Amino acid sequence: MAEVLDVRLFDNAGIADDVLRSGINNSPSKAKMIERLKEASQEGSSVEDFLAAFATRGKAIDHKLEVPVSQMDDGLDNLNYNSTNSDVDSKWNTRQSAVTKQEKIVASELLGEARADQVYSSKGWVRLDVDGVPLGKQGKFDRIYEGPKGEIHVIEAKGGSANFGARTTNLNKVAQQGSKEYRDDIIFNLRTKLGVNHPLMLKVDDAIANDELLYVFVNQKTTAKGDYLVKLFPNQ
Repeated sequence: MAEVLDVRLFDNAGIADDVLRSGINNSPSKAKMIERLKEASQEGSSVEDFLAAFATRGKAIDHKLEVPVSQMDDGLDNLNYNSTNSDVDSKWNTRQSAVTKQEKIVASELLGEARADQVYSSKGWVRLDVDGVPLGKQGKFDRIYEGPKGEIHVIEAKGGSANFGARTTNLNKVAQQGSKEYRDDIIFNLRTKLGVNHPLMLKVDDAIANDELLYVFVNQKTTAKGDYLVKLFPNQ
């Protein structure tokens, strides 16, 4: 079990050692659960990815992201790869000075979110989601932005290597991050927790009704500050 406990990098994920042991031992596929936990503890993953890996308990993924990032369409036009701001600079410096694996993972996650904020705000988009609303670490997008024409982008933001997690949907299927089924289940979760009349959900549901909602991946690499991408997940 030592090899499994080595991947428990997120103390703030709230999974105690005994709960982790029990979850793995009771998993329908112990080997797959261990593998998924290890994948979710690599750089580019987040606390949410680790929690999702634990929640799916090694079950096979029903809805996979089939298209590699390199083949995805661009999510925004005319990106300025030399552009930055104080938040990106700060998060970049924190990531570069990170020493331990956990420090690198957490710093990479924050760097990805900072890059998403910088890119979208520089183009006049407005952030709609609020940190901590709803409560909890799972079942949310990293960012939700509204564009000048009322279009909505729901965003998965990552720093470093891109690792996509999975979650068990309300239909009891396992969907990989980036798939339409994953996106729809996150929206379902937000609608359930916030209510249909919440200002955020009114914006999101209106965008869905008008075919103005897109699911986007923002990835800030850790090799160079100007090395980032904004891509559309496929099959939307």
